[in-house]
Amino acid sequence: MKKFAKIVSLMMALVLVSVCFIACGSTKTQTVFKPEGTSKGTLKLGFDADGFEPYGYLDETTNQYVGFDIDLAKAACASIGYTLELIPVSWEAKDMELASGNIDCIWNGFTIDGREDDYTWSAPYADSSIVVLVKGDAIKTLADLAGKNVKVQAGSSGETALFATDDDGNVIKENDIPVWGDLAKTFKNGAPATCAGYTEAFVELETGAVDALVIDAGTAKAMISGKTGYVVLDEAICSEQYGIGFKKGNEALMNTIWNAVIGLDKATIKSICDKYDVADSVIIDD
Repeated sequence: MKKFAKIVSLMMALVLVSVCFIACGSTKTQTVFKPEGTSKGTLKLGFDADGFEPYGYLDETTNQYVGFDIDLAKAACASIGYTLELIPVSWEAKDMELASGNIDCIWNGFTIDGREDDYTWSAPYADSSIVVLVKGDAIKTLADLAGKNVKVQAGSSGETALFATDDDGNVIKENDIPVWGDLAKTFKNGAPATCAGYTEAFVELETGAVDALVIDAGTAKAMISGKTGYVVLDEAICSEQYGIGFKKGNEALMNTIWNAVIGLDKATIKSICDKYDVADSVIIDD
C-alpha cells in the first residue's frame, strides 16, 4: 500500500512539474520560414498576438499565421534568401520586445503617424483610417457616441487618435498621463474602455455589451466581411499610413527588407493584395 502511495505521489509530482514548466516557460510561439539553400540572414517579425485582420492573424481553420503583411514579408524574405521568423507578441509589450532584440521589427498594420521619431521606419506601404464600427442603425454619427460604451485597443493608433493634441500634433499629457480629447470625453464614463485586442471586443459588439469600436478601417472591413448588420460610420476619426517599424538606428536591416519589398514584381504584390482585399489601400512604389 505504501509502495502504491509513493508511486501515486511521484506521478502527481511529475504532473505538477510539467504544469509548472508549461506555465513558467515562454508562452511565445514562432513560425519559421527558411529559404532554399543557405540563409543569408534572418528577420524576426513581431505582430499582434491577438490578431489584426487582414494584416496578421491566426487562421483558425488552418491554425496558421496569415495576413497581408505576413505574406508580403514571406515574399520579400524569400526574394533575398532570408529566414523569416513570425513572433506573436502582446501589443502593449511590442516596444519592450523590440528593444530587447526578441523581434527585429513591428510589421502588423503599424501606424507611422504620431510615432515618426520612435522607430526607424520603412516608407509607408498602405493608407488607412481610424474609424468607428457599430452594429445596427442607432449610431449614425460621431456625435451619437455621446454616453455610449466605446472600446479601443490599448496601445493602438486608435487610442492615440482619441487623445487631445497640441497645435503640433503632440499628445497632451498631465503628470505624464495622456489627456482624452473632446470626442472621447463624451463617451460613457468620460473615456473609452480599452481591450487587449479586437477579436474579443468584436464579440462584445456582437452581443451588445459594447456600443462601438474605434478601429483601423482595414481591420473593420475584414471583421465584418460576409456579415450583416454592421456599419462603419462615414466620419473617420483620422487618416494614417502603415509602415514597418524597426529599432531606432537599425537603418541597415530596414533598407535590406524595404528594398526587398519594393523589388517584388507587381504581379506578386497584386496577388497578395487581392487575396486579402486590400488593393484599394496599398501604396507600394518602386
